[in-house]
Amino acid sequence: MAIYHLCIEAISRAKGRSATAAAAYRSGARIDDQLTGEIHDYRRKRGVVAAWVVAPKGADWALDRSTLWNAVEANETRVNAMVSREFRIALPDELSPAGRERLADRFARHLVETYGVAADIAMHEPSKAGDDRNHHAHIMTTTRVVSAEGFGRKLRELADMKLGAAEIKKLRATWSEMTNEVLAAEGHDARIDHRTLEEQGIEGPATKHLGPALTNFERRRKREAAGTGTGYEPGSIRARHNWDVIALRAEAINIEAELGRIDLELARQAEADRIERERQAAADEAWKAQWWEQEQAREQARRQAAAAAARAPQPAPAAQAPQVAPEPAPTPQKAPEPIQARAAPPAAPLAPIVEKEAAPPAARAPAPVQAAPVAQKVSEPAPAKAREPRPVGVLDTSNPNSLFPALGPKGAERSEESRFLIDLLDRAMRKSSTWKAGVRIWTRTYNRAETDFRRLQAWWEGLTAEHRHALVDWSKTPVPDPSSPRAPSAGQSPAGRKGGRDPTDSR
Repeated sequence: MAIYHLCIEAISRAKGRSATAAAAYRSGARIDDQLTGEIHDYRRKRGVVAAWVVAPKGADWALDRSTLWNAVEANETRVNAMVSREFRIALPDELSPAGRERLADRFARHLVETYGVAADIAMHEPSKAGDDRNHHAHIMTTTRVVSAEGFGRKLRELADMKLGAAEIKKLRATWSEMTNEVLAAEGHDARIDHRTLEEQGIEGPATKHLGPALTNFERRRKREAAGTGTGYEPGSIRARHNWDVIALRAEAINIEAELGRIDLELARQAEADRIERERQAAADEAWKAQWWEQEQAREQARRQAAAAAARAPQPAPAAQAPQVAPEPAPTPQKAPEPIQARAAPPAAPLAPIVEKEAAPPAARAPAPVQAAPVAQKVSEPAPAKAREPRPVGVLDTSNPNSLFPALGPKGAERSEESRFLIDLLDRAMRKSSTWKAGVRIWTRTYNRAETDFRRLQAWWEGLTAEHRHALVDWSKTPVPDPSSPRAPSAGQSPAGRKGGRDPTDSR
C-alpha cells in the first residue's frame, strides 16, 4: 500500500553531527574526515540498494561523495553550522526496483535544478525486523549553491521562517505528483496525497510518526510477544494511538464495503421490479388490444348480420301469426262442451254416436286442469316485475335469488349461483349503453375498479338477459339522499357504509 512520507531534517554541528559521517552511513561507504581525521567506514552495512550523487551542470567535482562532503565541512567554519539538509522519502512498495530508483532520482534532480545544490541519494530496503514494505530513500543536499568554482551563497529559501513553510509545502505537493505519475505509468491504482485528512474531507484521527527510538522499542515488544506466544500490545502512547486508528480505519472500510454491497443489491432489486412492471404493463396492453380487436370484429359481424336481415324479404303477417305466441285461451273455452255432453246424452238411437263422439271429450276432459299451469306460466313475469326496493348501503347477499352475490376473494369456492353469474360478457357488449350500464353496476355493487376488465367481463357474461335488463333499470334509479330520515330497507345494515362506498353511488 503506497503511503505518503516526506520529512526534511537539518544536520547540524550543534547536535554533534557531521556531513561526512552521515553521508558514509547512508550510502554504506567509507569517508575519511580530513578536518577531524576520523574514518567513517560503513561498507559492511546491509540494506543499501543503491547510492549516487547528482550535481549541477559544470560542477563535476561534486560527483565524488568524499570530495563533496569534505569540502562542505571545510567551507563551514561556525561551530553550530548546519552542514547539510536531509530529505527522507517513502518509496511505494507497489513499484518495481527500477521504478523506485527512477522516482528517487527524478525528485533529487528536481531539488538540484530548483535550488542549485548537490544531492547525495541513498536507497534503502526494508530491514528484516521491520516492515517488509518500508522502501525509502535518503537525499542529502548541500546548504549552499554549488558551481564549477565551488560553493556560493547560503540557501535561505527552506530556512526562512516566513517563506520556508510555503516552499516546503510546494515540495511536498511536487513529491506527491511525481509519485502518482510513476504509479500510473506502471499501471497501479494506488495514489498518495500530501494534504491533511481535513483538507481531503476525510473524517477521523490521523496516525502519528513514531521515529527511530519508538520504532525500535515496538519492534522489541513484537519479538518478545512472538517468543512467549502472547499477543502483541503497543507499549508507547503513540503506538497505541496508531493501533486504534488503524483498527478504526479497517472497520470503516468493512462498513463501506457492506454498504456498497447493500446498495448494489437494492439497485438490482429495483431493476428487476422495473422490468417486471414493464412486462406486466406490456401484457395488459396486449390483452386490451386483443380484446378491442375481437370486439371490433364482433361489432362488424353484428352490423353485417343486421344489414343482411334488413335486406332479406319480410314474411307475410299470416305466416307470422302462429309463430308469435300460442293462444292457450281456446282450451279452457272448449272444456265445458264435453262436460255438458256427458251430463245430458241424446236419445237412445244416437247413443252409440254420442258415446263415440263423447269419448274424445272425455279424453280431453282433463284439459281444463292442465290449462291452469299453462296460464300460470304465461302470467309468471307479472310478479317478477314487482321487485322489492333496492337496498342502500349494503347488499342482501343472504338471499340465494339475489342478483348481486358476493364474489369473495380470489381462489375462494363459489356457490352455484355465483359460478352462473360469473360466466358472461360477450353478448352483453352488443349495445354500448348496456355495457356502460354494466360498468356502473359492477362499480356500485362490488366497489371494484372499472379497469378490472377480466373479472367484470366474467361477471357480466354470467347474467341472463332478464337480469341484465333488471340491472340496467336498477342502475338508472336515483340515489337516495343519505341525510333522508327514512329507515333502511330490508337487507340494509346501519353499519353498511363502514365497509366502503355506497354501491348505489354512481360517481
